Amino acid sequence: MKNQLPPRPNLEHLKKQAKALHREGKASTLTEAQRLLADSYGFRNWPALRRHVLAKQNSAEPEKVIRLLQEAVAQGKTVQVAEILDAYPEIIDERYGPAMRTPLHCAVIGNRKDLVRLLLERDADPNIRCEGDCATPAHFAAEKANLDILRLLLDHGADPIGAGDYHELEVIGWACCFGTGNREVVDLLLQKGAAHNIFSAVSLGALEQIHQIVAKDRTQLERRMDLANQRRRPLHLAVVKNRPDSLDALLQLGADCESLDEAGLTALDAAALRDYGAMSERLLSHGAKVRLPAAVALERKDDITRLLRQDPDCLKPGNRWGTLIVRAAEKSHGRVVQLLLQIGADPNVRDDPKTAVDSTSGYTPLHAAAFHGNSSAVEVLLSNGANVQARDERYAGTPAGWAAFAGHDEICNRILQGAIDPFEAIEMGLADRLPQILTRDPQALHRRFEHYLGHPSTPVPSLHPGVNREGWRTPLQFAEAIGNEQAVRILRSWGTN
Repeated sequence: MKNQLPPRPNLEHLKKQAKALHREGKASTLTEAQRLLADSYGFRNWPALRRHVLAKQNSAEPEKVIRLLQEAVAQGKTVQVAEILDAYPEIIDERYGPAMRTPLHCAVIGNRKDLVRLLLERDADPNIRCEGDCATPAHFAAEKANLDILRLLLDHGADPIGAGDYHELEVIGWACCFGTGNREVVDLLLQKGAAHNIFSAVSLGALEQIHQIVAKDRTQLERRMDLANQRRRPLHLAVVKNRPDSLDALLQLGADCESLDEAGLTALDAAALRDYGAMSERLLSHGAKVRLPAAVALERKDDITRLLRQDPDCLKPGNRWGTLIVRAAEKSHGRVVQLLLQIGADPNVRDDPKTAVDSTSGYTPLHAAAFHGNSSAVEVLLSNGANVQARDERYAGTPAGWAAFAGHDEICNRILQGAIDPFEAIEMGLADRLPQILTRDPQALHRRFEHYLGHPSTPVPSLHPGVNREGWRTPLQFAEAIGNEQAVRILRSWGTN
């Protein structure tokens, strides 16, 4: 029996499916994988499948209705969701939005159990994948430790294993590595046929499973996570999850203390930067070498002097430890950040996209401290000239904006006390700050938003929900677009001065 394409198939998703077939060894070449995939959907070859998909994408389909369905799900409007599906039952598994998620994904992410039940009763596919993470709804339910929703999904045929997500963690890994490692969630998955992988076992402190996994395949000791998890090894993950029991087990099994993650940190570096003293001591006792990150975090002055003598410019932007201050700003106490600044770190260095959150460019130490809620680091950075106007190059977000997004309101308000730009004042409801901003910088009245972006190729975002990003460029245009009447009055009066 041939597979059925969804009502609105997506060509990019099909390409990823073909690549997965090739990667898994089910086809010797990508071309063969595309042919096999086309055949599985009842098409004689890949070009025929491609023509069909492009024709569907270009036809007049209920795009507006799909968006309305997603919005109704996001807002928890059960009656409206039912009414839309009564009229358009074929769109129940349609993907929408930047991550191309289905209504079922959105209902799970929103912890809306009644909507999850409704969608499953309407035959929503519990194993359909979103495109952002190639994850099923069960992955998200496990991450959020929502036992009732996970049970609903499993009762309706959801795969408890979920291999093939882009993070290569499976459902149990999402529960343990991304989520809290809720025991009831993990037990339910195990009862339904899931099995621990090295990362879920390390995250949960499942020592017997760690030993079993390594006994079966010793390469698992040095298995790397994906880039979103900074390519950590199990030993790094034991530190990140603060699992000294897992750390001890891995060390006993022979894990390499000098293995590096994507940021170039060892497990000792990671433990020291997090101020996990006992774990740092365990690693030191196993012969872990003291490099600059650990030397600074542990305040080992002789080691700092020795290492800086060997490489005096290592903390400058673009050099070996140029972005170490970003890592410290995430989790270390402000005194560690202060010490890095004293020995040459730059408070406004831009992080490497490979290690920045969401792989964005233009992510600074202040962004990192704000997003992670590290108030002591925020204070140190602000007192040492950190730029509160710096915007990342993916979302064009300021440090205050990242703090607000992460729910760190006090930190957001603290950063907003600095020399913010007029767009941020308008967006954050601080129109009364505009005269002060324009007195300090009169040209800001007419300066276009692009000026504040870190790179000229950065796309201009919509800073406000529902506002067309092409409809504004100047502060006045933005204030008018979002209906900030106070800001409009101030800016217009200032323009006549």
